[in-house]
Amino acid sequence: MLGQKIKIYLWHTYEHLFAPDGRPDIGFFSYALTASNHAILRFPQHVETVREVVSHLEKKPQTLPSGGTMTARRFLQLGLCLGGGGGIEQMHYLLESPWVGEGESKRLSFDFLVSAEAMSSFETNPMYAVMHESIYCSGKGHSSNWSAGRRLDPRFDHKKALANGEPIMFFGEHTFDWMYEDYDKLRGLKDAAMLIGAKKDWGKLYDSAKLKACSVPTAAAMYYDDVYVERLLSEETAAMIGSGPGGVETKVWVTNEYQHSGIRDDGYKILDKLLGMVGGTINVPS
Repeated sequence: MLGQKIKIYLWHTYEHLFAPDGRPDIGFFSYALTASNHAILRFPQHVETVREVVSHLEKKPQTLPSGGTMTARRFLQLGLCLGGGGGIEQMHYLLESPWVGEGESKRLSFDFLVSAEAMSSFETNPMYAVMHESIYCSGKGHSSNWSAGRRLDPRFDHKKALANGEPIMFFGEHTFDWMYEDYDKLRGLKDAAMLIGAKKDWGKLYDSAKLKACSVPTAAAMYYDDVYVERLLSEETAAMIGSGPGGVETKVWVTNEYQHSGIRDDGYKILDKLLGMVGGTINVPS
């Protein structure tokens, strides 16, 4: 692992810490696999649709309405939505009727291309694309170096899946060096992205001794089925924070009620519960 990230919202002067959505890591293809399999179970009719779309784009990539190219690999990045509330339904609607024309003139419809383009946030949030892997780097001597691409799980090889007649798996929260070819608005950032991917002189990300000595009351929400956050690593982190002499034990609320988008989907309820946990009005854990 290149490093870990604890998602904690904190202020320079603070009384409480909250971790509303766990601690994510990079390279977890197993969780993306789970998300793809959940989508297959919900809408098995789309297994063949996905294969048809990927096969078509392998042969005939299509230019997107606002520029850039819809390639098979870019299409598979739409799996990012499967880790959020309503994401499987969003993918279902996209795949319901993707085609126009017949025979040699068959192509993905304008509506499909517009919708697919809108489902990706990399061009409107370019820092996400450029920095996503590097934020996990800790210490000198190691670079992110496009970790997701280097460690690609063979089960996500769409060309192999096409050849073997297997279901095709969507990517999850993974970024790749080829994005600076396929995404029009990212092309101008390619040189900068390559420099950041190769950078090795990172500072230390976290000080475990200080985290153990944390005396600030801390509450965390941990989503049991979160596609993008390794639950066991979140548990390790929560156990470490405040575990040292004079530290205050972290209170953890584990739930499978939400996906990674919990704060966006039901932020008031989640933050209200975390506030109650640190304030002592809600007894979680019991």
